Amino acid sequence: MLPAEDAVLADWVAYMVTERAVKPDTAKKYTSGVRALHVQLGFEWVPKGQRVRREGGGVEPARALGAVGRDLPDGASADIRVRHSKTIQAGERYHHVQMRHVPGSPLCPVTALQRVMEGPGLGEDGPLFCIEDAKGRLKPLTHSFFVSTFRKLAERAGLDPKAYSGHSFRRGGATAASGLAVPGHLIQAHGDWASDCYKLYIDLGREQQLLLPSAMAEGAAAATAAHRAGR
Repeated sequence: MLPAEDAVLADWVAYMVTERAVKPDTAKKYTSGVRALHVQLGFEWVPKGQRVRREGGGVEPARALGAVGRDLPDGASADIRVRHSKTIQAGERYHHVQMRHVPGSPLCPVTALQRVMEGPGLGEDGPLFCIEDAKGRLKPLTHSFFVSTFRKLAERAGLDPKAYSGHSFRRGGATAASGLAVPGHLIQAHGDWASDCYKLYIDLGREQQLLLPSAMAEGAAAATAAHRAGR
């Protein structure tokens, strides 16, 4: 949406460089394109020296303690508001991810979120997930660090680390939901897919693959029985 706000531009450039591995020179060209679009459409373009700058650097854990809210209002559910993702690159909207509590399960997403919020963070306006660097400072959790750590854990579990990536979670989630007979439009909405390309992420197990031929076989058997009964 134009004109673009300073904070949105700063987050967009930071996302390209840190999350999408876009080279700074390339990001600069993209920004020049946004500037040209502003000028062409008659919107004001603030000079670089007058814009808000996004400062980097870590945060001391001791100073970060208490900066993030500790309590989830409802222990049975949680709502995560995503403002930057593959499909939301300019902060033009929010995507809400709803999670339900799974009592007594180590896989409960609400309990995991509660543990994250009980630890140090980068403030209410900072990223939800952080990591501690070698100097003990907190920094945002990056996509590359997450994937590399997950692959190490997969290897320790006896799995092929090369077979997994960040998209493995989207594929696994879509596959699990499909196996539980969740309607396709709900899977699409939860994963924020703009089209039905989510279907490409679903890996059908043998039982699911047999559903259609089994139904056809039952239909054929019923038709045969009806035909014989009508003789």
